[in-house]
Amino acid sequence: MPVHCSSPASISDLTQEQRLIVAHNEGPALVFAVAGSGKTTSVAHRIERLTRERVFAAPRILATTFSRRGVEDFRGKLRQWPSCRTVKVKTLHSLGYSIMQKAMSLGYLNAQVLNDGEDDASSLDRKLAFSAVRIAREQRVAYAQELDQLDTDDFLNYIGVCKANLRYADLAAERLPDEALQVATQARPPDGVRSLDWYLDLYQLYEKVRRSMNAVTYDDMMVSGWELLV
Repeated sequence: MPVHCSSPASISDLTQEQRLIVAHNEGPALVFAVAGSGKTTSVAHRIERLTRERVFAAPRILATTFSRRGVEDFRGKLRQWPSCRTVKVKTLHSLGYSIMQKAMSLGYLNAQVLNDGEDDASSLDRKLAFSAVRIAREQRVAYAQELDQLDTDDFLNYIGVCKANLRYADLAAERLPDEALQVATQARPPDGVRSLDWYLDLYQLYEKVRRSMNAVTYDDMMVSGWELLV
């Protein structure tokens, strides 16, 4: 069987919509696309054009994505072009973490208990959840019996979804600037599950515990990075 060496995809292989993305120079561009439609390919070609035409120097470009696998996929595409090899590619969580580290080094943020790995962060999440449950029991909350059946993973998933969408446990207490309040919202109990209305109260206890420990979980990295930028 013959072996074919891979080569960079040609711009001629892209659709008209993808070419519009590649041709975009400055300012924000919002693109809606389904999974597998070629978003990463389009952005990689755009970065290649920006560096080749010297619109921006490669070290000044930052590409972000959600997962580590996505980062590796992005880097793999960019390695096809020598002009793109110094482009930075990070997960959004890693970007938030970097912003927090920079803020601490400049004195804008007090030292935090940070986690830079998903495994450590998951462990910290669970410790915070267990502490919140203990406090809830001590306070003899109305939903104390429900805590016996708590699905910790489901509860942490609820918190993760809230934080990913900037839904705060107690928005009023955050004292965010007006521009941030155009995006951030007050969290609500899980949709359509009336029996889990108490999740919000436990989320608020969870946040009180987290702040008392000065801890930043994996989910908090993006939120805290966003807060610092705002």
